[in-house]
Amino acid sequence: MYLDHVKEAQTKLKTEVYQHLHELTDLNRELTVENIMEKWLDTVLSDKFTDLSLAGLKVMTDNADILKTADDNWRRKFPELAAAQLD
Repeated sequence: MYLDHVKEAQTKLKTEVYQHLHELTDLNRELTVENIMEKWLDTVLSDKFTDLSLAGLKVMTDNADILKTADDNWRRKFPELAAAQLD
């Protein structure tokens, strides 16, 4: 689920960046660097969001014991809700 949110954020940010850089599109085309700029932007965003994904997964694995304990406690306190999640 976390990785889905990261991927969604990456797509939204890429769209937003292209909207803000729209005025440079004609210049990039004139200079025949449009493909280079697009590849560069894709690479930069991909690298940053890969770093974000890995950092989030590291936090999750570093806290796995705490998260497991919290999940177990929640399931004991709310068995009906826990059972509903399995459906």
